[in-house]
Amino acid sequence: MSTPELTQNNPITAILDMLKSISAQIQKIKTEVKHAFDRDHDLIGRVLKCQLLVESYLNQNIALLEKQPARKSRLRFADKVNLLERSAEYQSNFYKAVRELNNVRNKFAHDLNAVIEEVDIPIMRSYAELSLRKRMSTLLEVIEGFSLVAGAMLANQRDPTFADMSVSWAMLVDLVAKDPAEYDAFFEDPEN
Repeated sequence: MSTPELTQNNPITAILDMLKSISAQIQKIKTEVKHAFDRDHDLIGRVLKCQLLVESYLNQNIALLEKQPARKSRLRFADKVNLLERSAEYQSNFYKAVRELNNVRNKFAHDLNAVIEEVDIPIMRSYAELSLRKRMSTLLEVIEGFSLVAGAMLANQRDPTFADMSVSWAMLVDLVAKDPAEYDAFFEDPEN
């Protein structure tokens, strides 16, 4: 028995051509996977942890609102934010900042090449810098700082002693953040 001649009409040739094509595709995907794994996992993980921290406080507040123990909710993060925002006595930019955090997290969850930019976090920056009284040099520092502030503000909303203070603080941040001169003065005046 002789070896079949490799021609275009020959099934073996067609299979070999397919294998070459598949091999080229595998090489392309291998490059994309390597690029994905070369990304800064620490950054992605830290952003995710910040969002999870804030979500845990959202869950606690929803449990208080529903007057039952905290449970795993089937609500999406955005639905939780909307629910708490609707129940808030003051409609501050605070929940817009929480949405910014979720949007940044979603960028990383749905785009291998996601990059955080200043335009993604302006309200988070105001809340983090004004609340912690510190200019922040990196976007990750802003996100982590905001997560601390958001946790404190959400925890305070559960405590009647501090709930009014959280509302007052949100009003102050919203007011100062609107005026660049006020914002800058906030960091320059040691008496503030």
